[in-house]
Amino acid sequence: MLVKSKKAADHVKDLEETFSVLRKYKLKLNPAKCAFGVQGGRFLGFMVTQRGIEANPLKIRAIIDMKAPTYLNEAQRLTGRIAALSRFISKSAKKSLPFFKTLRKAKTFEWGCQLRTHSGRRQKQLPIYYVSKVLNGAEGRYTSIEKMALALVVTARRLHPYFLSHPIGVRTDTPLKQTLGKPDTSGRLK
Repeated sequence: MLVKSKKAADHVKDLEETFSVLRKYKLKLNPAKCAFGVQGGRFLGFMVTQRGIEANPLKIRAIIDMKAPTYLNEAQRLTGRIAALSRFISKSAKKSLPFFKTLRKAKTFEWGCQLRTHSGRRQKQLPIYYVSKVLNGAEGRYTSIEKMALALVVTARRLHPYFLSHPIGVRTDTPLKQTLGKPDTSGRLK
């Protein structure tokens, strides 16, 4: 459990609120595992700092220090470690595609999508998160507009908390809005 407050003055109030909920449901914390007033640290395999959630340097070092995979189980181990850090790697599906091809021993098609946020003051767009997916089976035969719609669905599922709490804008060169608004769209787009 992690309790973070925007202001130091609010932190005690936030802790009291958290403890009252724990008491209400009769949950107990292990004092040996509790840390109060820390600026950051490891939490659930990630680094939590004032800047937000970051990749754990120990996990990055483990990937860097790994020898090049020569057997199938080594490639599986590497892809598992990369998948654990994929939220911090831009275009992770593209970069890890050779490993997936080795594991699947089949031809696959990949795509990546980038979610951007709109800053109202300077009208500058910056990437806030990268989401990628390897298309398999019938997904590889989708039309470009269907792939774009699939990208939005996958992104909305993976980044559900962002979609609930922030206004999201999608920029694309495909006429996605007009296509989705047509009554005669294909079954996959409905």
